[in-house]
Amino acid sequence: MKKSKILIIFVCIVFFYLLFPLFITVVASFNSKDILSYPIEGFSLKWYKNAFNSSYISGFAISFQVGAIATIISLCFGIPVAYGLAKFKGKFTKAIKNVFFSPVLIPGIVLSYSLFLGWVFIAKEFDTKLPKLLVLMLAHIIILFPYTIRVIGGAFEKFDFVIEDAAESLGATKKDFILHILLPSITPAIISASVLSFITSFNDIPISLFLYGRGSTPLPIIMMQDVEKYGDPSVAAVSVVLLIITIGITYLMEKTLGLNNYGR
Repeated sequence: MKKSKILIIFVCIVFFYLLFPLFITVVASFNSKDILSYPIEGFSLKWYKNAFNSSYISGFAISFQVGAIATIISLCFGIPVAYGLAKFKGKFTKAIKNVFFSPVLIPGIVLSYSLFLGWVFIAKEFDTKLPKLLVLMLAHIIILFPYTIRVIGGAFEKFDFVIEDAAESLGATKKDFILHILLPSITPAIISASVLSFITSFNDIPISLFLYGRGSTPLPIIMMQDVEKYGDPSVAAVSVVLLIITIGITYLMEKTLGLNNYGR
């Protein structure tokens, strides 16, 4: 009984540690004062009007576009790679995996600066100037690739590849096996990898900070710049709006896809 009380207290402390900053952000977003402060001095909704100004909407659109496209491309390349690493195991498999996982192991600031120098070198040597949005997207694909391989690779590790031989012996083509057996069996992993990759891309700051340009500034960078320049509760209001959108998407995914069922 004593252990149960200690566990409950510990859980409550963890929940408080996780949720208290969100509570402060929500309350601060209603502050009538023109500076981010707590406790608030009055109630106002004017910062939510600012949350929908053109710069935030533009930043959200860019972050969403980069995150969505980078996630799709990383899945298109990551699924075949994860499949190959799981099925065709050899003495170099572990080394190959480490190479693919390296973007996660390298400090973000080091990786970001390396990618920045890489794009500068390419632009100079080949006398070409890639669009900033494309450069940002390519960089995000690099950081998302390890998450895709890791999550989907874990699903392939549990997959019995004897099923593939059995399907082929019964007359199924490679296309039939992939569409009707393989992909449905790893659907939970694909969904998990997609969500994790998109969130990672959307929230990224180090790489975006080095590679963003005029007309391609992601939302996190705009929010960070506004905190430095103005310090008003507009960023808190934007954070609350993003929190509501996240909760809404999670709820819709649960209702339409039944994500809890995948864990049973």
